[in-house]
Amino acid sequence: MYIKTYAVTPLNEECGLIEWVDNLRTLREIVIKLLRERGIAPNYNDIRHYLNEICADRSFSKLPLFTTKILAKLPPVLHEWFVEMFPETEAWFTARLRYTRSSAVMSMVGYVLGLGDRHGENLSFEEGTGGLLHVDFNCLFDKGQTFEKPEVVPFRLTHNMVDAFGAYGYNGPFRRTCEITLSLLRQNEDALMTILETFLHDPTTDFIGKRRRTHVNVPDTPAGVLEDVRNKLRGYMSKQPIALSVDGQVDELILQATDKKKLASMYIGWCSFF
Repeated sequence: MYIKTYAVTPLNEECGLIEWVDNLRTLREIVIKLLRERGIAPNYNDIRHYLNEICADRSFSKLPLFTTKILAKLPPVLHEWFVEMFPETEAWFTARLRYTRSSAVMSMVGYVLGLGDRHGENLSFEEGTGGLLHVDFNCLFDKGQTFEKPEVVPFRLTHNMVDAFGAYGYNGPFRRTCEITLSLLRQNEDALMTILETFLHDPTTDFIGKRRRTHVNVPDTPAGVLEDVRNKLRGYMSKQPIALSVDGQVDELILQATDKKKLASMYIGWCSFF
């Protein structure tokens, strides 16, 4: 269990240097290539049309279109990348497990910190190990919920992501790693909150005051953000009057992340169909 990091060196309040990381392939690049090899090219005009049609009706009576007209034409292919990159059985199994675990760790950490904008260009795969590397952490503390089209899923768990976990899907190592990660985060609540408090009071922080207020439940002050993170760590979720156990919270988060109603509501550029 680990989070792959890279160095960032600030030069002033607006500029800096970001470490170059070799041998990476973005999720979108991999999926598009594998689909193309099958003779499949996503028709974004059709996809946009169906997504708009689904979301136009607040009752989501046309939600089946997401499965029959969008997902049916874009089958999950991510598992093929692991077979191509790691042809030896042991290497394949190790790489797939590393991907599953690194995906789970970042899903839980990202949820607690409100990390959004997890589209296909912000998730990259390490070609040598199969591990997952996340980039672009500007969209923190549920800022994605303040967008014109709010982000409504806690982390990325689309059908391609689940497909590459193997036969157990998200009910195997992914779920177990999520539970271990969330449990560790809860155990280290004081240390985490101390770090976040320092970070939030940094005068260069601009992701609070300049938000577009479109979601009443998103805090816009340092104190509010800290309280929101603390509630997540303690198992409190929206529409849940009592704190959930680690297992219960992980289960609820997975249900939200794979909810087709929520996935169909996402901005088309997020590519919930990949």
